[in-house]
Amino acid sequence: MVDDPGASSTTTLTLTIRRKWFDLIATGEKPEEYRRVSKWIHSRLFEKDNVTPRQYSYVRLRNGYSEKSPTIVCKWLGFRELKNGVAKTYRNGLVVEYSDVVYAISLGPIVAHTAATAS
Repeated sequence: MVDDPGASSTTTLTLTIRRKWFDLIATGEKPEEYRRVSKWIHSRLFEKDNVTPRQYSYVRLRNGYSEKSPTIVCKWLGFRELKNGVAKTYRNGLVVEYSDVVYAISLGPIVAHTAATAS
């Protein structure tokens, strides 16, 4: 276990995700987070030259926008571009399906998992 994984914003990519995907990642069934290609995600994945991939240590996945929201921190394993999109069905019946170009962010082992904290 890491003392404070993802403490530095320069070494951690933070993404907000919906509960249904958060739960699949928490169980280890979903090892990648998919994001449609957009200016926003491109700016997170590439340096200012728009060519060099950024290097992170961790990916912080937050279920909600509050600092008190449930959070999973995984090791960063990089990303790849899927030019033909993606279509996957998970054991619980959830389906992720994008026909356009997406980035697949590879998630390593979970190093921290926090539940929601009270206000």
